[in-house]
Amino acid sequence: MTGLSANSWYRLRATITKLNVESAKIEVTLTTLDGSGNPGTLVASGSIQDTSLLPDTTENYKPKPGYFTAATMYPAFKNHNGTAGNADNAYFEILTGTPPVQHNLIVTTAGSGSVTLDPAGGTYDEGTVVALDPVPVAGWEFAGWSGANSGDLSDNGDGTWSITMNATKEVTATFTALSVTCYVLTVGHTGSGSDPSVTPANSSGCPSGQYLAGR
Repeated sequence: MTGLSANSWYRLRATITKLNVESAKIEVTLTTLDGSGNPGTLVASGSIQDTSLLPDTTENYKPKPGYFTAATMYPAFKNHNGTAGNADNAYFEILTGTPPVQHNLIVTTAGSGSVTLDPAGGTYDEGTVVALDPVPVAGWEFAGWSGANSGDLSDNGDGTWSITMNATKEVTATFTALSVTCYVLTVGHTGSGSDPSVTPANSSGCPSGQYLAGR
């Protein structure tokens, strides 16, 4: 790896989360250490969301079964010789349990606008409450919700709605164009001269010579 300094200490940490009997999620960080061993700057990071999705080739893309047994885990590849053993300054922790059930929130739109999710993402642990904020573009307004699970939405009273993720949910936000009333501006003059010029020539969405109220 480029960017590493000679005669310097780094900490490489890998978090392996079991997804099922054949796959895991792997998250890795590389951090600098100061002279006292305290972590400093994050140098690099990366993750593999599901090892079962890695290419199935003869190369070492997937972890080899020999590095894991029912009783122990080898914390470093360099020590894989048939017996468990720690690498220099290496440590590991095995956490047991069942991964959380997750559900997808599928949001579509009709018309001109978007929906902001809080928390963002679209995939959530079961029981997560997600706030949906419909945001129309200029000249449009939010008209309402539809879709298979629109009845599960709760109005928060501040322009946002909430939904609890206890299953996959699908909702559609509908936006409609604002109705526009244009008023004709008539200009003229008396005496010698010409009619005054008008700038701008019209309001957005109105024909020439017509304007929205308040312009």
